[in-house]
Amino acid sequence: SIQIYNRPVAQASVNPGQYCQGEEVTLEGSAAGGSGTGYQYAWLGPGGYTGAGQQAVIGDIQPGQSGQYILVVTDSRQCASANDASVSITVLPLPEVSFTGSITSSCLDSSPVFLTGGYPEGGSYSGNGVVNGVFYPVLSGAGFHVITYAFTGGNGCTNFATNTAYVYSSIQSA
Repeated sequence: SIQIYNRPVAQASVNPGQYCQGEEVTLEGSAAGGSGTGYQYAWLGPGGYTGAGQQAVIGDIQPGQSGQYILVVTDSRQCASANDASVSITVLPLPEVSFTGSITSSCLDSSPVFLTGGYPEGGSYSGNGVVNGVFYPVLSGAGFHVITYAFTGGNGCTNFATNTAYVYSSIQSA
């Protein structure tokens, strides 16, 4: 005798669908129907991507991974999904950012330093001892300090560059 089984129906989703380079993406799958108990999930995507599971995670996504991701669901009777469930992902590039301004070494009691050298202009500086784009050695304390320049491009993606400042302990006069 021949038995005919119903095939499962797959559904795929991703939220929001648009990501910045380097982010983590979670593909979500679900299934309904079919004749078996339980499902296996297989994902296929650009650049030979393969993933398994109801949730497939793509870490550190790159612009070359933009495109359509297809989900195939198989039930316990080995019946594959009757439909092509897919999601589309767009990966936006990060802006090119640099921070080449030289931050000279200074003493703890030195004057504040206006930070420059972040490119493209229009970003922001942060770090220990940095307030509104100004580095205050007295606030940072003695030692090495990493200062970060962050810039958000027109596509909404943010990239960072760093530089290091060194603050010497002030020598007290006798």
